[in-house]
Amino acid sequence: MCLVFHFWVKVAECLRELLTRILFARPFTHRALHGQTKPDLAMMTVDPKRLVLCALFAGLLLISGFLRLSEYQPTLLSPFSEFAMPLYFVGTIVAAVVLVNLGTDFNRMGFGFPIRFEHLMAAAVGVVLLQLSASFLSPIWESILGQSSDLERFSGLDGSLPRLLGFIVVSWTIAAFGEEFAFRIVLMGGLQAALGGGKKVALAALLIQACIFGLVHMYQGPVAIISSTISGLILGGLVLSFRGAIWPAALAHGANNTFGLVNLYLG
Repeated sequence: MCLVFHFWVKVAECLRELLTRILFARPFTHRALHGQTKPDLAMMTVDPKRLVLCALFAGLLLISGFLRLSEYQPTLLSPFSEFAMPLYFVGTIVAAVVLVNLGTDFNRMGFGFPIRFEHLMAAAVGVVLLQLSASFLSPIWESILGQSSDLERFSGLDGSLPRLLGFIVVSWTIAAFGEEFAFRIVLMGGLQAALGGGKKVALAALLIQACIFGLVHMYQGPVAIISSTISGLILGGLVLSFRGAIWPAALAHGANNTFGLVNLYLG
């Protein structure tokens, strides 16, 4: 009982620190990418090369989303639907490499921060927020739109342990760390570097990546677009709160998806 109480005290403390970081702390900026702490006016200008790169990468992510939609709904892009994931992977790697070549410190691109206990606590807070969104907000969108998220791709998961384990592996690799790296580190971090940093830039980058993250999930229907956009805001907020560290968001993303998969498995 004492251990449970101690755990939730730590979660509450982490939530307080998380809110403090979001409201008052310096956000994840171009200077943070380079490990610099002193203001540099030269870095407070727009970087056209990084901005073009981010625009192209955002467009590529949207194209991959349309291709995934074509897997489930016949469109003009249906013959090319099998290229959705390769395009997503290759595009993310190329964008990350180009960012490094443009001066971004690779060690600071999400994984250069050692995982700490506060990252685990922040991930727990993230899972709570994601579950609250799914439990209380998603039913509202379903009521307004008159439909629910399309979970056809998870058909056959009910009672199938091998499929559950397979989906969990995919969830932790492609979804959790893969999507967090693509959307929160490369896209959001790249936009901040391109636009010079600052709280307004951080907010704009957060909103842009969340909207694109939502649209990429269009294959699951309109409700999933809204829900994923909200999830993108929550997960992006975790990355911003910890100066670009990928751990809190990736762990929260993976754990939240695992809960959802287990629920589908149990029927």
